Amino acid sequence: MSNPPESYSDIEEYLTNKGLTLPQGDPQFTQLIQDLITSSSTSFNWDKLEECFVFAITEYAQSIEQLELTHGELIQKHRAWTEVYCTVDRDRSVARIRASEEYIRDKQGKLDAVKDQLKNAICLIKNQSNF
Repeated sequence: MSNPPESYSDIEEYLTNKGLTLPQGDPQFTQLIQDLITSSSTSFNWDKLEECFVFAITEYAQSIEQLELTHGELIQKHRAWTEVYCTVDRDRSVARIRASEEYIRDKQGKLDAVKDQLKNAICLIKNQSNF
């Protein structure tokens, strides 16, 4: 016992329930659906349809595989650039810290010299005031 052929509205309802919509205004798609509904199952080349689906899925899988490879390569490049950036940033930071330390030592030396001069001046003033 064979199942009754599906109607166009049955197919449309099924696709709508699955969240898919039919391409509106595409005469080729509409004609294809009508041909599938009205033709007997023996006249439609289901093997050819299967080949088309296998081809499409294979192409899709290959595209996804290529995208995954490209994505992996980009991630590796990103990691390499990140490492380089961190190294360069660290080296620049070390150079800035060393320059700051040098500046502080220089200023400390000048302050020590001023301190010694003031100390000598105070001692000189004390010695002169004792006379």
